[in-house]
Amino acid sequence: PKKQAAAKAAPVSVDEGVTTIAFDGGNTAVLRPDGDRLQIDAHVPDGDDVDRFAQVVADHLARFGQRDELAVEWSN
Repeated sequence: PKKQAAAKAAPVSVDEGVTTIAFDGGNTAVLRPDGDRLQIDAHVPDGDDVDRFAQVVADHLARFGQRDELAVEWSN
């Protein structure tokens, strides 16, 4: 039998062009268009690993943007 990965959809809100995705555990990703770039802010609750969450977000974006050769670069 074929296995399928089950993923729970995260709530998404859009306000004046800014998209906020709220993940389980209090992690959020805020996406803002900025010219030919997409600014992404990754937020985690105190004590959680923001670098790990940022890598998960980057991996998903890179996979979705693979055809367009999307590159994800983080800055602090």
